[in-house]
Amino acid sequence: MVPVPVLYLSVVVDLIGIGIIVPLLPFYAQAFGASPLTVSLLYAIFSLTQFLSAPLLGRLSDRIGRRPVFLGCVMLSCLAYLSLAFADSLLPIFIARAINGVGAGKIAVANAIVADITPPETRAKRLGLLASAFGIGMILGPVIGGLLSGDAANPDFHSPMFAAASLSAIAAVLGFLLVKESLPPAARHARAARGGFLANVRATLGDTRLIPLIGFLFAFNFVFAQVIAINPLWLQAAFAYGPRETGAVFGFIGLVLLVVQAAGIGPAVRLFGERRVLLGGVGLMACAMLATPLATSLPLYLLFGGLTAAAIGLIGPSSYALLSRAAGPDRQGTVMGAAQGIGSLAQVIGPGMAGGLFGALGHNAPYLTGGAILALACIIGGLRLPK
Repeated sequence: MVPVPVLYLSVVVDLIGIGIIVPLLPFYAQAFGASPLTVSLLYAIFSLTQFLSAPLLGRLSDRIGRRPVFLGCVMLSCLAYLSLAFADSLLPIFIARAINGVGAGKIAVANAIVADITPPETRAKRLGLLASAFGIGMILGPVIGGLLSGDAANPDFHSPMFAAASLSAIAAVLGFLLVKESLPPAARHARAARGGFLANVRATLGDTRLIPLIGFLFAFNFVFAQVIAINPLWLQAAFAYGPRETGAVFGFIGLVLLVVQAAGIGPAVRLFGERRVLLGGVGLMACAMLATPLATSLPLYLLFGGLTAAAIGLIGPSSYALLSRAAGPDRQGTVMGAAQGIGSLAQVIGPGMAGGLFGALGHNAPYLTGGAILALACIIGGLRLPK
């Protein structure tokens, strides 16, 4: 059995590397002449390769075990950060982001590991703990990246990239030494005999218990990708912030996310149930995004950004817990991989739309559009999600 803290440690270290890169990426791309639309496409290419690879990786982990797939994904992330550090034009940056998208499949595999070893009644709490690794990454990573980037007038982008690569290498070593296999050989053989990958994905997408949840995940990831892609550019347009200031803002948002995912999701699910927590989180995120254009000062922006982060902390674990419960014990990897793939498809479309809206209608347009989409999803979800 894999102790969750061991898995958690490996994921945390790797996600700090992601946290270093995310706020710096728009500024790094702008140094090579990228427009807002091009910046958003850098996020989209990550999601496209994640969309193409996540279901395959989930199915592969059902067949050969979780551990080798998890370790392979972490090593791919390390390679991607090294490629970013040595980039001399936009094309290598796009290639590195594509590699990083494949490496992001480790999150679906980690979720499947937790599902393997956790009973349904405590799964939301355990998935919330694992998801809080993202919060830690978004606290420490942006702060580290902002400090390493130096002065906004002449930023150093290479040091943060090397730091991210080093952290992924450490995560790979920790995973190799500490993460054990959670799926016994007998279970792998049984799952391999169920049919091919496409048959299992079709079965997942055709399951009436899963369709509303997957649709919800699509809407959430679509809007979440808009926020991630546009947030640094929004801060630049609204407050003239550079990499260091943006890193500090991301650190605050990550702190809120961590608190909710580590300490809030368990009590919330016990009090209200996973369905109500999911709907409440989506409603809260819709309201916060629609209010963000009113943020004419940093304290107001931090208020709305903090509410958005709290909502994200509620949505992720509750939705995956509901999905895991509906999937049953025999196809966790396939269903988690398919769900992450669908979410990644939304994250392909979301940044491109956000970049287009940003360039054509101004920096507030992506927030208004995203808030409206989530409000509609909340209404539809209230009618369609299983009781």
